[in-house]
Amino acid sequence: MGTGTGPYELTAVTGTSGATLDADPDYWGGAPAADGVDVTFLSDGTGRTAALRADEVDVAQAVPVSQVDGLGSGHRLQSVPLPRTVSLHLTTTSPVFADPGLRETARQAVAGLDVAGTLYEGQADPPQGLFGPTSTWAADRQPPTYPSAVPASGQAVSLATFSDRAEMPEVAAAVADALRTAGFTVDLQVGLYSDMEADYLDGRYDAVLMSRSYGQDTADPLSYLASDFGCAGGYDLSQFCDPAVDAELAAGSQLTDVAARNQVALAVERTVLGSDAVVPVVHDRTRFGVADRVSGLAADPWERSIITVDTAVS
Repeated sequence: MGTGTGPYELTAVTGTSGATLDADPDYWGGAPAADGVDVTFLSDGTGRTAALRADEVDVAQAVPVSQVDGLGSGHRLQSVPLPRTVSLHLTTTSPVFADPGLRETARQAVAGLDVAGTLYEGQADPPQGLFGPTSTWAADRQPPTYPSAVPASGQAVSLATFSDRAEMPEVAAAVADALRTAGFTVDLQVGLYSDMEADYLDGRYDAVLMSRSYGQDTADPLSYLASDFGCAGGYDLSQFCDPAVDAELAAGSQLTDVAARNQVALAVERTVLGSDAVVPVVHDRTRFGVADRVSGLAADPWERSIITVDTAVS
């Protein structure tokens, strides 16, 4: 309860159902335009959109793509590119994808999917690499060199993803179909992230489709790469380990020049992608349904600012 340095003070929390915040008139950035914020926690994306259409809320966060066309009159969509990439992690220690040739076969199958244009209906961006369009410094990357493909001959693979983000099961189904067309036998498993995280990290599945924010925590690409692709990384879903990559990350972490650090990140990205340990599928956006009467909503790719001192309801 209370306030930190923001424009609103948290005055009430009702379990997992809602919260109330009041404007702080002494906010260092000036008195907020709104009197306060009433927050309702709705885990279902369809329910959030329905609440917006019914004018029960003024802003609905994380509107599912399937609901965008149904926002209704008096509402608009605010879509902001995120430092978030949906990728297929191929477990390099699994009986099937320990073979780089089979990983390349899987990559080629998935690379042919237009997930951004079809499943996301244009409300996302095609894959550029591990780093998406918000990372403008990555635009001049060099393409990876991939291993030679080995034809699949019915190898059974388990593919897992989570249902917490509305689009993930649908994307996973498309990925599974692509892998089947390439010659794999696929067992698709979908569940809540909290129930599956330990199995993801233990490498239980042959492949994991993950939506990963690579900049929300530290905004440092080298820290992200060390976490997700370092031999001692804490979030290494691909079970990837290359001592040469670790050495590059260690050396890069000592640099103080941002441009130089970014070049190290691109070199490591090229190596990781070239190993086929991970296959970028789409770069996601945050989608807000907003009532037309609302102004001053922040368009923040880091998702740290939404309701601000300038947000107002007319």
